[in-house]
Order: sequence, then structure tokens, then C-alpha cells
Amino acid sequence: MILFAVALLIFTGCPFRKKDKYLSQFDYLTSNVTDLRFIAEENVLTRKDAAYLFSIYFPLTVKVESMEIPFDVKMYPYPSLICSAVKRGMINLYPDSTFRPDEIVYRYQLAILLSKYVLTVDPFFDANFRIAELNDVDESFFAYKPISMMVSSGVMEAKNDSFYPNAPVSGYDALRFFHRIREFYR
Repeated sequence: MILFAVALLIFTGCPFRKKDKYLSQFDYLTSNVTDLRFIAEENVLTRKDAAYLFSIYFPLTVKVESMEIPFDVKMYPYPSLICSAVKRGMINLYPDSTFRPDEIVYRYQLAILLSKYVLTVDPFFDANFRIAELNDVDESFFAYKPISMMVSSGVMEAKNDSFYPNAPVSGYDALRFFHRIREFYR
């Protein structure tokens, strides 16, 4: 009997271990939209996932008419969450009025999204951070300021003084970054 209990713990994992704080917070926030929990497990973040995360972590009631929802978003669950992020100006539509929900989000794009939100909440935030010294992003890079802002504030991190701006963002990393921004403004 004891051997069976030990084998069960080995193969299924300890049921008493503490759950990761980022996943616990995300599970709490998505208690009414449980079918979006897959975002945390994805290897790459897509535009629709970024819009979902933005609307879940920073909720704001935005009236969305059904005619405003782009046709390429209507087939996904909770299209109003995606359109809320678009109407708030955090994620833009393309010039042909499509959203392209399955495009991969790269680290520099997420830095831009998060810095847009921070600057709408706190317009003087950029005056309070130091410039980050990064090997792979110099001042001529168009997203240098948002990247530097996110790295120096501790929201996003650089590894070995490199940001890797063109690397895709995983779902778990996105949860961590959104959680950190949310903690700033609690």
C-alpha cells in the first residue's frame, strides 16, 4: 500500500505543492473564461492571446458593437475582449481592417504594448527610469525606448545584456510580464 502511494506521488506529482504565483493569479482572473487558460501553456504568444491578456489583466468596460468586430476575429471565443484592446488603442488593426489574430507576438512588440499601457496610466513614467544598456538593441532601433523602459523597470528582463527583440514570447512569459505591470498599479 505504501509502495503504491509513493508510486502515485512520483507519477502524478505532489498534490500539495504550491502553485506558481503567476499561474494562480491568471487562474483567478480567468475563473469565468476557463477556456482561455491554454495561453499559459503555449510556446508562442499570438496577437489574439495578447489582446485577451490585456483585457483580462486590465479590464475596462468598453462598448463593442458587433459591426466593429473584424471578420477574422468573430470565429474566436470572446471577440469582445479582443476588440476591447483594439478600441483602447493597445493593439492596432492593420490598414485593411483585419486583426490577423494568429500572428506571433515578438518581444519588442510586447514591450511596445506594455509601455503604451503604462504611459496611458502614468504619463510621467518614462521620466523615472534609467536607460538600459543592451547589446542587441541600440538607440537607433525604433522600439528602443519601450524596450529600455520595460527592462529598466524590471517588467521584462535581458539575458546576458541582450534583449533578443525578435524572439517570440511564450504564454507563460507574457503572464509574468502582465502580472508585474498589474502589480505596479495596485
